[in-house]
Amino acid sequence: MGHGVASRLLEAGHRVVAFNRSFDKTSELAEHGAVATKSLQELVTALPAPRTVWTYLPAGDITQEHQEELLELLEAGDTLLDGGNSNFHLSIAMAERCKAKGIHWGDVGTSGGISGAKEGYCLMIGTDNETFTRLMPLWEAVAQKEAFARVGESGGGHYVKMVHNAIEYGMLQAFGEGMNLLEQGSFAGQIDLSAATGVWTHGSIIRSRIGDLVHEAYQKPELLKDARTAIDDNGMARWTVDEAIATATPLPSITASLFARFTSRQENHPGNKLISAVRHLFGGHPL
Repeated sequence: MGHGVASRLLEAGHRVVAFNRSFDKTSELAEHGAVATKSLQELVTALPAPRTVWTYLPAGDITQEHQEELLELLEAGDTLLDGGNSNFHLSIAMAERCKAKGIHWGDVGTSGGISGAKEGYCLMIGTDNETFTRLMPLWEAVAQKEAFARVGESGGGHYVKMVHNAIEYGMLQAFGEGMNLLEQGSFAGQIDLSAATGVWTHGSIIRSRIGDLVHEAYQKPELLKDARTAIDDNGMARWTVDEAIATATPLPSITASLFARFTSRQENHPGNKLISAVRHLFGGHPL
């Protein structure tokens, strides 16, 4: 995701200084005009103040470790953005620590998957109004038209992205179960699944980006053949269910979709092969 975001910034004419834990990825960006660095210290040194540092790292310890180091390197007036799928509680805490040092903060929930680099991303941004407005050229370069917004204060961007991903779980589960019935129900073996999902992509009330990928999956039988039925989860639906319990907010469909993923690791389920294939198509998740 970070590679795609950096590429779009470069295409829009922004000066990009790049750092990645694997230098070969940084070198790829350097071929397109980025300044390549081999450490966070080099990264910060190469950026003129006031700096904007935008991270894309796996949620958890890796993100926390990099942010801790950046807090020591950045100065008052700089901006730190987190585009990964971090827990919103951690984002709120990090925003407070940045504020104490005079550093601006933004959590940028990012959706778009593999195709985002070419088509543009969807950005859900949690920050103050001044930071959001000041960085408008960045949002406009990275996102699709009208596909970015300040959704709230610090933590709000990751909160909205968390719920976004939980809704994704529910949608994928509904498609998986529905297609399973088409495959095994009264018309088993008689339905042209590619044709059925194809017409759904035009005019149907359930048309969606996920629906488009469902249709694409049925046009690639080798993809479905190789897909495993055990479906992983990235933790965001778990955080959503935790939040629902903490606030006594009913989420039966989303909770059921999360538990279905747990069940998938114990059963052989054709519908789960479809979900695995679609997750591979939009996010590059392993088959």
